[in-house]
Amino acid sequence: MITLNRRAMSEMLSTTEQAALRFCESHHWHEAIWLATAYQWHPTSKMPPVLGLVFADGRKGIEIFRTWTDAVGNVDENDDLRVAIIEGDMPGQTAGYTVRLSPSLNEYLDEDDTDRRFVGRVVRMHPQFGNPEAPDMLARFKQEYQRHGEFMLPPVVQRDDGELYMDVHHGIIKRELVLRHVSDISDDEPDMLSLRECDDEKIIRRAAASIDTWTADENSAEA
Repeated sequence: MITLNRRAMSEMLSTTEQAALRFCESHHWHEAIWLATAYQWHPTSKMPPVLGLVFADGRKGIEIFRTWTDAVGNVDENDDLRVAIIEGDMPGQTAGYTVRLSPSLNEYLDEDDTDRRFVGRVVRMHPQFGNPEAPDMLARFKQEYQRHGEFMLPPVVQRDDGELYMDVHHGIIKRELVLRHVSDISDDEPDMLSLRECDDEKIIRRAAASIDTWTADENSAEA
């Protein structure tokens, strides 16, 4: 977990910065279990796309998002919650990409501060896992994001009938999406430290046991 001096920083952080920190530090992450990403977009591109987080326990996932929405609403005006998608292969890990969520607190950290090691919340995605014919959903999502310049980040929960749905009521509207490639990240950057934190095999087992590929018109989940 992050080891910043919370007392010293409390007066420095805005309401949204504090909400971003609470979002990433929520104890509900351990119970919710982040399994996959789910993408959604309008069939004629009339609305911004959606990047959903699929949880094994949807109720706990909603509680994570409530740490943000109950405090500041549904918009991240200053992009205080950083969402990064990192493409490229890592040694010893199955081919795919990584999604990392973290508070944007870099301006408060010295270059040599050991607290820069905070990895946030990170999970490795395997879009072709179990289905080599699956379309490249990430590529389409990026295309829609570049078209609109914003996206929504909501929890994805399982209904009583077993179907998954995007809970947009607790979604966060964001403008900034950090898109990076492993080859452009230095060894001491938090993003690289996050990549090394991924327990690849555990993620694969959880995803395979809990979710199949979800496809409904212009929707898809990747594990």
